[in-house]
Amino acid sequence: MGLTDMTENRASGPRTMIWGWITVLLLTLAAGISLLAVRFDDGLSKVFVSDTEYYQNYRAYLDDFSVGEGDLLVVMQADDFADGPVFQAVRDFIFEVQFEDQIAGLISPFSFDVDPEAEVAGAFDRLWQDNPAFRRFLSEDRKVMLISLIVAPNGHDNTVPLYHQITAMTDDVLTPAGIKTVVTGNPVLRDNIVAALFDDFLLLIVIGAVLGTAVSALALRSLVLALVSALTSLNALVWMLGLFGAVGLTVNVVTVSLPVLVLVLSFASSIHLTFEARRQARALEPAPVWRAVRRIGMACVLTTITTSAAFASLMTSPSGLISNMGLAGALATIVSLVAVFAVHPLILATLARWRGFDWLFAGQRGQAATVWQFGRLQGMAARAPVAVTLGAVLMLFGASAIYLQVQPTYSLYDNVEFDGEAFQALKLVEDNLAPIGTITFPTNVDMNAPDAMADLAQAHAAIARAVDPSFRVVSLASFAEGGDGGGIGNTRSLPPVLRDRLLSKDGSRPLILVLLPNEGAAEIRGIVTAMVGRLAADNTVPPGLIQDPTGLLVASSFLSYDMLLDLNRCFLFAVIASGLVVMVWLRNPVLGLIALVPNVLPVALVGAWLSLSGRGLEFSSGIALTIAFGLAIDDTIHVLNRIRLNAADGGRGIDRELILASVRQTAPALVITSVVLSLGMLGTQFGQLASVSYFGMLSIAAFGLALIADLLVLPAILITARKVLPEKMLRIGSW
Repeated sequence: MGLTDMTENRASGPRTMIWGWITVLLLTLAAGISLLAVRFDDGLSKVFVSDTEYYQNYRAYLDDFSVGEGDLLVVMQADDFADGPVFQAVRDFIFEVQFEDQIAGLISPFSFDVDPEAEVAGAFDRLWQDNPAFRRFLSEDRKVMLISLIVAPNGHDNTVPLYHQITAMTDDVLTPAGIKTVVTGNPVLRDNIVAALFDDFLLLIVIGAVLGTAVSALALRSLVLALVSALTSLNALVWMLGLFGAVGLTVNVVTVSLPVLVLVLSFASSIHLTFEARRQARALEPAPVWRAVRRIGMACVLTTITTSAAFASLMTSPSGLISNMGLAGALATIVSLVAVFAVHPLILATLARWRGFDWLFAGQRGQAATVWQFGRLQGMAARAPVAVTLGAVLMLFGASAIYLQVQPTYSLYDNVEFDGEAFQALKLVEDNLAPIGTITFPTNVDMNAPDAMADLAQAHAAIARAVDPSFRVVSLASFAEGGDGGGIGNTRSLPPVLRDRLLSKDGSRPLILVLLPNEGAAEIRGIVTAMVGRLAADNTVPPGLIQDPTGLLVASSFLSYDMLLDLNRCFLFAVIASGLVVMVWLRNPVLGLIALVPNVLPVALVGAWLSLSGRGLEFSSGIALTIAFGLAIDDTIHVLNRIRLNAADGGRGIDRELILASVRQTAPALVITSVVLSLGMLGTQFGQLASVSYFGMLSIAAFGLALIADLLVLPAILITARKVLPEKMLRIGSW
């Protein structure tokens, strides 16, 4: 019987194939339509959403006060803004920009009482000396000016068109006068992140698909078989994005890596299926494609379960961004498996019916070269299993101990392009006008009371005593005229728009702001903790007069610490879940525990590097390690599945020869899939977002270490366990 004759099987009959193709094409068409609804965002609005006290305080602050975090900032540079043509150009711009529908107001140096009859330079200099608020909008040398544009509520959802309109207006009005202008602010930084997201999204997919196909062609020694894997993977990608569009999941700074992960996971599963289909065809088994699915299908299902469990562990995070990543990742891996099982066997069976298996697997097609064996690692495991086992266990405990000391690291600017003009403009503001970081203290001062300004001045003075003298403290008390009594009427030197920013929306309660550089979450946590401690010890402040500090900088600094440490709990959950899956599958608790060692070890080593290098635990690194574990254990499952199949086929227990033979048989597929995973993630190194690049770098490192562990540590531990434990303790199905 030739290879071509083995296609006779009810499951691969023409009618079944036709219905299979119709089903796949319809699902792909529906997914293609649905993926048009996929949206991109930076995810910042969901990062810290939780029921924690810090977030609830921040939410109350947003509800009660007019916050300037959504302002567009026009940063200008000129030789002298008091110069006639420059001065007039700025006034013309201010006049024109106020007619934009989405601009609710603005704050500029001209918002203050600039005497129109006075000499401009002298008027600017007097205001700079007398009014501290004026200094936030014009530098002392009159070379840097800031105009803050207050975006109306109808413009918050999409600031991109408004940003471009304002930029075009500056080009038309200000540039001819020799004024260098950059439009910046949080909305611009966030829009830049979204634009980079889209570019990185396309880049990762293209690089992942091209490199995945190239590696598959080299490994399978067949362009046709490589294209089968590529079509399967691209179909899985379309189905995944279609699901995203259907359920409203977005592509953001953490989920942007999911498409390439789905691509490479699909390539990996397809390669395993192709190798097994060739093995069955060469053994002259009937219906080799479907037999391949039955023999390694359960292993593929288990790898999906463990990978999904790693993603699902992220769903326990209090961060909306991370929990959504967990949900999206779990769904993506499941869709990837369904696509592989639906498409890959269908294409192979169709090609076999059309040309035959003797053509499909002719010569060395579908057979890995010996270069993919990595035999030296297996040889080391065979020669010195006890030494390798002891070394791995000691390394695991040592690396884990170091990893547990890792400190969370976060900054609001983690995904900002530091060399970009938008961020550099903010640095220009910080260097020449005022710090861009803000700690906000709402107060319970009643502005309708006769002694309101005196109470506010008392709170202002207490906060000024509690902070570093280099920080600037700002409140209505800073601009009070005629003593400490009275209400807001004695703050006439302050522009009404700016005065409203220091009051609640109903005008009843004032704010006190501390302006300081944003040096990262750890620095801000230390500053805030010290301030709160000093205020608590200050007996001159009536209890309850000053509320807890808040604002985006404060909330993100404290919440990021707890959420980053919580990622370690997610990782522990993934480890426990994966171990239980293997235990239940093999019905052997010892093998389940053994399977964890070569997979926790790579993550512990990378985590130890994070701690020793000072990089700390970031959102990207914490997520990368959890996901890398879920992907790394996939290879271990394929090795254990081969051991299970060989033991069943030979009617024997697990011994040294069976372990080594099983590792030799699976090694090519493990090496190739690890190369596909690593090269697929290589595209992250060419992306614009720093967090995506960092995520990819750590993932590649973890994949490489996991491969070494599966080819060296896993067989060594199994051989050692066979030496020291009774045979029945390693028997599959011992329960």
